[in-house]
Amino acid sequence: METMDLNELVSDTAQQFQQVMDHNALTFTVAIPDAPSNIHGDETRLAQLLTNLLKALFNFCKCIV
Repeated sequence: METMDLNELVSDTAQQFQQVMDHNALTFTVAIPDAPSNIHGDETRLAQLLTNLLKALFNFCKCIV
């Protein structure tokens, strides 16, 4: 467990999907506050959770387009 900035983790994870979303003509916006949101947790597992959520979102959007 470690202290991390949740905003930075969300931003970094979202950027990984931006090119895929753009390529498929999907709009993807993430609103992150300016102030840091420090949390204590497992950064690897949280990044995996966010990645899985974004993959599910992308797959769902592909199904309805």
